[in-house]
Amino acid sequence: HSNKKIRQRLLVDETETTQMETTNQESPPFVIDIFEQAAQKYSRDETTNQRGGLIGELVPQGYCSCPELDQACFEVRLGIVEGPIASPYGYHLILVSERTNCPKLDGSQTKLVPGGTNGGQLVSSTDGQPSWGRIVLDQVALWVFAIVAGGIVAEDAARISEGLP
Repeated sequence: HSNKKIRQRLLVDETETTQMETTNQESPPFVIDIFEQAAQKYSRDETTNQRGGLIGELVPQGYCSCPELDQACFEVRLGIVEGPIASPYGYHLILVSERTNCPKLDGSQTKLVPGGTNGGQLVSSTDGQPSWGRIVLDQVALWVFAIVAGGIVAEDAARISEGLP
């Protein structure tokens, strides 16, 4: 099963629109930050609005109690505010900011991060994370250092103890 990071904003009705507040900046504001601010200010969902509309992080399919939102998590475009999506609770705007195990839908770009020209850019979830090869190499280097340093300390301790009465 795939995992996703999803945010939603529950609207009054399908025609409700709100202007998301932005400030004049050289680079566009990060879409997740704008979405979170709007959810906190306008969302009618009392369980997620104070968390910026965050439903969950990397939750499996079937996690959402609302089948319409759960289905949307695997159909909407990654990194784009989508909706309104109708459910028994009302209408939702949704933003999936990270989704794994959906290569047919997302390709290798699975996570929304700040940057780019549109308030965010998609990258691989593993970008910026060390590879297993690097982790193993770092561990080997650490143990070699520990063994050599331990040997030097042991030799110095033996020399010092020989000079003691």
